[in-house]
Amino acid sequence: MSSNGVTAREIVKAWGRILSGYQPNLSIEITKECPLRCPGCYAYGEEHLGADATLRSLSDFKGDELVSRFMALIDRHRPLHVSIVGGEPLVRYRELNVILPRLAERGIRKSCLPQRTTEDSFRTS
Repeated sequence: MSSNGVTAREIVKAWGRILSGYQPNLSIEITKECPLRCPGCYAYGEEHLGADATLRSLSDFKGDELVSRFMALIDRHRPLHVSIVGGEPLVRYRELNVILPRLAERGIRKSCLPQRTTEDSFRTS
């Protein structure tokens, strides 16, 4: 076993699947919401989604529906690693409290990519 808990057998098995077309990483946007309005952020611009919609006009899944749809994607794609992204994924902290233990039970590695949400993170000096 390596220092990160992955055995040589698991690595060989994963590479065999990858060479046959399997994609081991999955990135799931769990929300479009973000409490920030950062200068230069492209997400809320009129042109981001085209003429028909803006992020503010779209709605997210929440609660049990988000959890069940998230886990359905996991079941369908069987990733080795999941990146949880969003606008600001921690807006869905209640759902993450259910999702993260379920991923751990399945041995799926995960990362959550939150935005910069503290005043100190905006300082440039």
